[in-house]
Amino acid sequence: RVLEDNKQNGYDYMRLFGNFFADVKIVKGLVFKSNFGIDYGDYTSRNWQKKYQSGYLVNNVNKVINTQTHNVKTTWTNTLNYSLESGNHRLNAFAGTEHFVENSNTFMASREGFVLEDPDYLYLDAGTGIKDNSGSGAKNVLMSYIGRANYSFMDRYLVSATIRRDGSSRFGANNKYGWFPAFSGAWRI
Repeated sequence: RVLEDNKQNGYDYMRLFGNFFADVKIVKGLVFKSNFGIDYGDYTSRNWQKKYQSGYLVNNVNKVINTQTHNVKTTWTNTLNYSLESGNHRLNAFAGTEHFVENSNTFMASREGFVLEDPDYLYLDAGTGIKDNSGSGAKNVLMSYIGRANYSFMDRYLVSATIRRDGSSRFGANNKYGWFPAFSGAWRI
């Protein structure tokens, strides 16, 4: 019964995403890259709950619930890559920034008390009972700076260092940014 009474309920979701980028070789061994990406989502649904009596279970009130959610994420990344090889020495260095923004908002409205349980008439303004609504929105931002260097001598002795500085709107007011370093070394036998 539950499956049969809810088979008309569903949702529509449209999602568009992609990115654009450009590479520029500044000088030998030095490349600049800029990349912009977007991810857009749009969700809508109109669900209704029917009146029913099923054994001892009874629901005397029908209801329509409309929901809409919009979500937009953008990411903008800029990087510089440098490579140098000279004899037994090899150096790769990388520096970059990344700016990420997510905006989302949601709206929900419902209404009870519909005379006809026909999809053509089950819209919020056709109900006669209790109305309800809610909504929310949020924006999150992340700004990152990163630097990394890899050095190799004779392709046997390896050293790598990375440092990140990430700032987030989710961090506390007094600690918007944090440092995240890493270091490693290796000897290839």
